[in-house]
Amino acid sequence: MPKAVLQRICWNTSGWQRPDGSAKLDKGYAGAHGYAHEEWNFQLSDAYKGHVYGYVYTAPRVKAGQTFDILFYAINPANKEKRIVGAYNGATLVDASDYKGLLNHFENSGILARRTSELAAAKLASARISPAADVRRSITKKWLKIKCPVDKVIMFPNSILLSDIIGARTVGHHFTTYTSIDISPEFWESILGIASDEENDVPDNISVTEKRRYRVHKRIERNPAASTAAKAFHGFKCQACDFDYSDFYGDLGTGFIEAHHLRPISTLQIGESVDYNAATDFAVLCSNCHRMIHRMDNPSDVAGLRALIQKRSQRHAA
Repeated sequence: MPKAVLQRICWNTSGWQRPDGSAKLDKGYAGAHGYAHEEWNFQLSDAYKGHVYGYVYTAPRVKAGQTFDILFYAINPANKEKRIVGAYNGATLVDASDYKGLLNHFENSGILARRTSELAAAKLASARISPAADVRRSITKKWLKIKCPVDKVIMFPNSILLSDIIGARTVGHHFTTYTSIDISPEFWESILGIASDEENDVPDNISVTEKRRYRVHKRIERNPAASTAAKAFHGFKCQACDFDYSDFYGDLGTGFIEAHHLRPISTLQIGESVDYNAATDFAVLCSNCHRMIHRMDNPSDVAGLRALIQKRSQRHAA
């Protein structure tokens, strides 16, 4: 049975994509300084060489190159509930040779500057060191200890209630230590199902393997880097019905459209590292067409959906 790690992180109300001041309600370093470095653990746009680099106080005791699963949980300061907020499903330890390239990437892409400005904007500065220096130290001091392929990073928008005991293990509450647990494929399926079935409309009449592939498909569509590239290439008009949000909603709709992954679900493998081609692997669809195409026998058939819409429009016009 595969091993996994439960790791506490500080409280955040911005999806752990930037510090927002919520950590002030927590304890430890986060409570004392108003932020902590794990508040960027799910900022997928900061990926380097296809991996998100995350902060943990203590790295799991695994061999270099060995994959492990890590479930991140936070304690809601309002009711003290432990909530699973996300996971790295196939993480590895950061190799010492990664840090130089990671620092160059963060500098050259403006990530260091942006993270510094996010701390400044939220008025979250350590009294001991400047925000710019503290952000840089997360790399130079090797505080970003784990990395995970972007398509294996999982966020649970509604979070999942975590019991105090899993199996025979009591879940720890310290930031500085983790809880090792044994998990089964069924446990992962239940966690992923709770988090994603409702929002992803996973069909009920398909096999477990098909459900796993469907969730991989949806995680690809939610990958910010892939989605942004697809929208930049295809534009913001629905390729099925020609709806343009900016034409209808004005400024409110400017820049809004949904990316739809075209690779047939049957070809997706669990844990596969996916290379994206914005031109051929994605289409852009309005929200209605995106939901409808997932009801089709072939969700890759944008032309078929477009033909259906045109046929129905002609019938209504007659």
